[in-house]
Amino acid sequence: SEVRIEPAATLHQLAQSLERQIYERLYHETGGDFAAMARRLLLGDSAAHARRVRLRFNQLGLRARPLARSTPGAGKKSRRSDS
Repeated sequence: SEVRIEPAATLHQLAQSLERQIYERLYHETGGDFAAMARRLLLGDSAAHARRVRLRFNQLGLRARPLARSTPGAGKKSRRSDS
């Protein structure tokens, strides 16, 4: 999915919106693995940076939760007709 650029009242709000989208995308792509997210975002020791990434994730108002609950349509049984 692409990053959506939506007008905001300030550049700071716009930057936070973009950052939030990137963190959400990385969270889903890595299965919620903050060390893996850190490897994609920062140079150096990903284990040490994982805590920083998790902190920023929370500062942006995002919450770590099981992917099944945050993925639209996940956990729903399909109603397929075999007729």
